[in-house]
Amino acid sequence: MLGVLKATLPDERNAILVLRANFLGTVDFGAKRISFDASLVGSRILQFTLTGDAAFRLYQGANPVFLLTSGGFHPAFRPPANADLPTLRRLTLALAQGGDFSLTLSTYLAVTSNTVQFGSRLDLFVRLPASFSLVGFLSFDALFQFNPFRIQVQVAAGVAIKKGNSTKLTLNLNLALSGPAPWHANGEGSFKILFIKIKFRVERTFGGGAAPQPLPDTNVRPLLQQALEDRVNWEVEQPVNRTSNTVVLRVQEVTNQLLVDPSGALVVRQKVVPLAYPMERFGDARPVNGNRFDITRAIIGVDGANPIDLSGSGLQEVKDYFSPGQFRRMSNAEKLSAPSFQQMRNGVRLAGLAGYAGGPASAKAVAYEQIILRDLTGSAGSTPLPPAPSASVVVPAQQYQQLTKNSAVGRSTRSFERRRPSRKAPDQIFWDEDDYLIVSTRDLSPLDGTASFPNEAQATAHLNQLLQSDPSWAGELQVVPAYQLNVPAI
Repeated sequence: MLGVLKATLPDERNAILVLRANFLGTVDFGAKRISFDASLVGSRILQFTLTGDAAFRLYQGANPVFLLTSGGFHPAFRPPANADLPTLRRLTLALAQGGDFSLTLSTYLAVTSNTVQFGSRLDLFVRLPASFSLVGFLSFDALFQFNPFRIQVQVAAGVAIKKGNSTKLTLNLNLALSGPAPWHANGEGSFKILFIKIKFRVERTFGGGAAPQPLPDTNVRPLLQQALEDRVNWEVEQPVNRTSNTVVLRVQEVTNQLLVDPSGALVVRQKVVPLAYPMERFGDARPVNGNRFDITRAIIGVDGANPIDLSGSGLQEVKDYFSPGQFRRMSNAEKLSAPSFQQMRNGVRLAGLAGYAGGPASAKAVAYEQIILRDLTGSAGSTPLPPAPSASVVVPAQQYQQLTKNSAVGRSTRSFERRRPSRKAPDQIFWDEDDYLIVSTRDLSPLDGTASFPNEAQATAHLNQLLQSDPSWAGELQVVPAYQLNVPAI
């Protein structure tokens, strides 16, 4: 979708705000992707020029992405590589532009799966008499947490007096502010006059007020049980390597039952919580009555004869993407650097149902009756020849495949003709998730006795457990992707 979005407020004759955004959007239902990119062109507020870029990404399926931004991101944030983002300009308002005086305001606002980001910067230039000039800036970058409300802001400011290209006086300040209840300011500053430079530190705590309210309690267990009981979260997985077809003669309309293929599997998955993962939070709440859930056993056919009891290898792992920031406490640095979505266990595949869901398969040779007709009338004065005896002829497999291509068997979604890859199809591309290791911060050697982890969230959770059991490990261990160490995944 290619287009232009225009807005003039309050009306054409009294145009205080004029917006013109050229946009390009793509909606790919097959790939489950939506993307939009927009740029401001010919826009203004009063007589001041307004420029900047915006982007939106919503990817589902493999490697999901969610982000919405106007003007870019926090300087420390690394957007997902597969988001395919262009270079985004800050939303910039040119308040004054000239050779002697320039004042520019730029800003950004971004929302991702882990963060809410907002920032702004004001740049000033003033030409002074006698070849002097004044250059200054003021900026801040903020990260928000809404429940409980918390904000962390990085503020920077600087001003300099120059004569030509020589700096005569400078003043700089960098300050980190977090709060509320209380607010804590920590930073450093410096000023320089000619050849004299002085540095100073700032650290203050103020506005104690009431202590921050804890997260509300949420009982996750019934939510998970409800998801597992929901018919929508159960599916029948068809056999992968099978060319024959199961023929259903009649199916009664029973909405709470599934028709399981004897050679297939039963799969249950949910999106409430990642399984086998210790949760520290549940969205904007604190989990109670259990914070780690898993499916370790399944019994099929409890009320019938010969129930199937599955555990261990009978319950194969099923994964889906979760946002780690919804289930663990993360620092602002982790929110900016951790992957937005990671593959984690969300269900199981109940395999090995062949002896329960149906009888054994049987092979049947397809044959037809062959009758060769002869001349029964015969010539004049001759005796008619009797017909040749009929014979049963087995259809060769290759011929059978050709004959059934356009039949009901061939048109079935389970048939070999429909399931085999096209000869013109390109080679399949597979995406392997990065493995993570817990290593020493001194020499990056892997921690003894620990294997690799399938994602960063589980590796960090294991590291937190180590630190709780032995606080002396603090500062001695870190989590890194295995490929960065050139270590083969275990």
